[in-house]
Amino acid sequence: MRKEVRQKLFGTHPLGGIVYGIVVCPKCMQIQGIKIEGRVSYGCNGCRQRHKISKIKIWNRVNSPEEVAEAVALVKEKKWGKEKND
Repeated sequence: MRKEVRQKLFGTHPLGGIVYGIVVCPKCMQIQGIKIEGRVSYGCNGCRQRHKISKIKIWNRVNSPEEVAEAVALVKEKKWGKEKND
């Protein structure tokens, strides 16, 4: 894949660190943080289905593994918070 296309899909990171993405599995709806730098697909921990990273929505990007848990919590609140209050 060309460098420009990869940067558009996965974003850029200023210090050359690993980029993590927060995704929602389209099959089982599990929200999880995955390493997206240099990967084409990932396996869901909930349903074991493999998904192409370029085909799913990346809800958030973070640069360190310490930020992944907080970002997952924010996406859960954004995605499921409205339904719980209704």
